[in-house]
Amino acid sequence: MSRTRDTITDLIRQLRDPAGTDREEVAARILRHAREAVPVLVRALDDDDAAFCETAAWVLSRAGAAAVPPLEKALSDESARMRSGAAELLGILHARRSVEPLLRALLDPDAGVRQNVAWALTRLGRPAIPSLVRMLGHPGMLAREQAAWCLAGIGKPSVRPLVDALPSLGDDTRREALSILGRIGADARPALIGLLASPFPDVRRDALLSVAEQEGDAAMKRLFPLLMDRDHRVRAAAESYFAHTGGIGAEFLLGRLEKSDDAVRDALYGVLARTGAGSTERLIATLAHREPDIRRRIARILGLIGDRAAVEALCGAAARDADPLVRDMAAWALGSIGDEGAIPTLIDVLADPGMGVQRSQAAAALARFPAARYMEPVLPLLAHEHPLVRMRAALAVGRAGDARAAPALLRALEAERDAQVRVRIIVSLGECGDPAARPALTTLYARDPVHWSVIREALGKIRLCT
Repeated sequence: MSRTRDTITDLIRQLRDPAGTDREEVAARILRHAREAVPVLVRALDDDDAAFCETAAWVLSRAGAAAVPPLEKALSDESARMRSGAAELLGILHARRSVEPLLRALLDPDAGVRQNVAWALTRLGRPAIPSLVRMLGHPGMLAREQAAWCLAGIGKPSVRPLVDALPSLGDDTRREALSILGRIGADARPALIGLLASPFPDVRRDALLSVAEQEGDAAMKRLFPLLMDRDHRVRAAAESYFAHTGGIGAEFLLGRLEKSDDAVRDALYGVLARTGAGSTERLIATLAHREPDIRRRIARILGLIGDRAAVEALCGAAARDADPLVRDMAAWALGSIGDEGAIPTLIDVLADPGMGVQRSQAAAALARFPAARYMEPVLPLLAHEHPLVRMRAALAVGRAGDARAAPALLRALEAERDAQVRVRIIVSLGECGDPAARPALTTLYARDPVHWSVIREALGKIRLCT
């Protein structure tokens, strides 16, 4: 034994001072005594002589299975340099039995050690995958990050184990696993896309987010069916994705409106309303669609988005569209946007007896503006020949809540013969809140029992205003 030790010591000395030495021959002689020589070589990984460290590592890389136990033990050595070298050599040796010690070493406090451990696990490949997948659920963020790096580095062999594990993973771990599939790239793409049809809603939702992150706007065709997913969380994720695609997403969705059934259209309209000002130009073009229902819904969406760039087109729709419901909705949208340039158009709509609807949106839209900007041209409409126009004028004046309109409303009430218009004028007098209207309403209350409840409510509103 002593003689063997002396032989090894002499051979190690020759490695340290290689001048005139055949390194291959010395290494071969050392490895004939591998059991005794390997621990000495492992300790040499922490030697101050960098060249000798490199030579010792080179010999250990040829030692095979005999080097594995001492190298595993070295993973917990006090020296970071030794731990790092041991991890690298275990990877070089493809030490499959070392997966668990290497996993523990992934949490090493030294970044250089962790890097070599991760490299070793990546090099081990398939044998390390099950343990790395389990490690994605580790409570420590560092452990999860290191495991993710390894699985992504292993690449294609990681895909199926990751996919199979998804249903049993927690939310955060599942998202991390899907992120890894995305980082693996083309080899994982078919599996990632297949997960969009998973029977598990959480998996579909997170797969959607991962595909969206990887493919961006190019994912629209793949993700479109998920707008109608049976799970509300998946639908919400799909809606959020399309809402953030702006004009490009709007163009894609608008192209599918005509061929979609009512349920799908409802979903598309909801998303279009969230696409923002970037979609205004494409939505404006759709105001010329041949289907009145689509034009009406698009007008509403433009109002919800609130982009002033749509005002001119909406004014045109409010004034000239062949369908009164479209004109009415365009008027609502103009009020929602709140651009005072729309006031003349809204007054024209209010005065159009052909609208055919009693509670025109034009009246409500005008009420969103300062009363002084529209009251003067609206008050004469209280005497219009058509009762629907008088009705809408009374509605607009009442919604303004301006006491200065009370005299005109009182004159209109005295002259009005249409019962429905009279009711609207009474309500508007209450909304204006002018005490000067109280005597006339009190007198009317005494002689018009049919409308007692409406008159009483109007008087109550006036009392609250004084």
